[in-house]
Amino acid sequence: MTLCSLLAAGQRAVRSLAPISLGCCLILAGDGAASGEAPRAQHRVVVATGESDLERDVEANLEWQVNRLAAAGYELAAIMGGASTVIDQLLDRKAYVAGLVDHGGQIFVVMRRTEGALVRREYRLLHTRGASGVDEIVTPLGAQGFVLVASAHDGPVFHAAFERRTGTLPASYRVVRNRGGSSWMDEVQKDPAMTARLRRVVPMALD
Repeated sequence: MTLCSLLAAGQRAVRSLAPISLGCCLILAGDGAASGEAPRAQHRVVVATGESDLERDVEANLEWQVNRLAAAGYELAAIMGGASTVIDQLLDRKAYVAGLVDHGGQIFVVMRRTEGALVRREYRLLHTRGASGVDEIVTPLGAQGFVLVASAHDGPVFHAAFERRTGTLPASYRVVRNRGGSSWMDEVQKDPAMTARLRRVVPMALD
């Protein structure tokens, strides 16, 4: 079993929601915003409302629900992961069957809208049980200006939310795995350009 890591360079830092020992990392270059009094906010909890058990339908419906609120000025605040058994019961999730039934998109997403000017956002959501194919998904997202803003683990599933706003600069992401006796960090250090841009590591999966 090999540890894998997702590396990224972008505009703003994202807090890791899982210990580094899980083996996946996100790296972002970011500006630190000055903290102040928190504005008043409204919150909404989002779940997929589609009836199909097919992974593509459940995940697409969740993303549609998130973007519907984003168009009204809400931003994605959190993905609720880490308590798979509880979420299974609350959402009546069926057992995973490869290619047929997947509850990857059946999770809770918290959206928040604060006082002030309306900022329109757009989101892309990732739900994966391993590192295979992740590069092909996140590479074009970075080029299109989507920046990782939240992540969570829900049992074997890794969830990530990428956000795009007007004026967002492109970011870059990369999946890095341990290779034999070489750790993912050893692999990163072989590329000086990547090492110079590395800002954050987010555990993703055992692959």
